[in-house]
Parts: sequence; C-alpha cells; structure tokens
Amino acid sequence: MSDQDLARPTPPEGAGLNTLQLDVEQTREHLAQTLDLLFQKFDVRTAVAYHLRTTAIVVASVAVVGAGVLLWRANRGHRV
Repeated sequence: MSDQDLARPTPPEGAGLNTLQLDVEQTREHLAQTLDLLFQKFDVRTAVAYHLRTTAIVVASVAVVGAGVLLWRANRGHRV
C-alpha cells in the first residue's frame, strides 16, 4: 500500500452531516479492507498449509524421479 492510497481529502470545512457520515463509512471500509489484507498476510495456518503442500509436491516429485532413475539403471543391464 502506498502513501497515495493512504492520502485522502478531508471533508471541507462546514461539511454537512451527510458528507461527514459518508466520509466515516468510507474510512471504515478502507480500514476493514486493510485489516483483511493484514490478516491474510499473517495467517499462520494458511502459510503452513501452503508450505506443507509445496513440500509434499517436491518430495513426491523427487521420489518419482528417483524411482525412474533406479528402474532405468536396473533395466539398462538387462538388455538383450
């Protein structure tokens, strides 16, 4: 989030109640979006689950390649 995102015009002096209420609602919505982004970024469960999936995929891939290499080497000596 840049400083430009944080900079917003303040209501004009003498603004009516409706203008101020709208400004408060917009500020609340902006804060809610910011909090949602922060919670997503620091959600430990999601990060752990992502890393576990990634690790499982890597381990499975290495196992498949390793098994393929072992089979290839074992069959290489049995050619007729």
